[in-house]
Amino acid sequence: MRIQFRHYVLAFGAFLFGVAISTLPAFASAGSGIIGLYNASDPKAFDQALRDAEPELTSKGCGVSRVGEVAGVQADIGLGDVNRLIHVTCRSTILDNAMGRAVLDSLSSAASRVALLEGRYLDGPLDNGAPDGRAYILKLSRYSNSDPNARDADLAALDRQVAGLDDVYQNEVYLEVHRAMGMPTPDEAVLLYYPSSEAGERFRANNQSLLEKIGRFNRAHLTEFAYYLIKPIR
Repeated sequence: MRIQFRHYVLAFGAFLFGVAISTLPAFASAGSGIIGLYNASDPKAFDQALRDAEPELTSKGCGVSRVGEVAGVQADIGLGDVNRLIHVTCRSTILDNAMGRAVLDSLSSAASRVALLEGRYLDGPLDNGAPDGRAYILKLSRYSNSDPNARDADLAALDRQVAGLDDVYQNEVYLEVHRAMGMPTPDEAVLLYYPSSEAGERFRANNQSLLEKIGRFNRAHLTEFAYYLIKPIR
């Protein structure tokens, strides 16, 4: 398993949640991923609306890869209340044109769209089966870009420290975001998981000095970030 600390840095700087959604579509040439955040007054109606939209998504070269309930959030990137997450994997971008956007707009009958984020995969999506028992976190981050060279050096140092540690998370999706709807475009969206919430708790308990360094990194190189606790639906 390839672990890069760049994907990890923003996920646990001060993250206190014990984190506790279907197999990823086998798109070997998947070039674009979408993270959608919604606020559904009737979550069951939203889940059905998503199932109803899947044939049209398939016709656009996309598939629903993960669905989750947003159970909590830490920090603030300027979004309102969210209770549903979707990850859609596509062969090409769809938010860049009205016809592509219309497919996801069909979900607005069942929920308020809070944000859609689309970008290219820098890591993943992994096709590694059902997520039963996993502990998921979605990380959204925006860099200050005040000193990219120092940021890269700090990331490299953290990467060296994390190498070989027990109970390290795995990235399922790492997107470099190029388009956003509902919010200013963040730099990155990362969906990651531990094998279990217990593994995440052990990692944080056993690596306090590392978490402190991550906090310093956040203060030095980020302007905004948020961590979303995701519980699996399918």
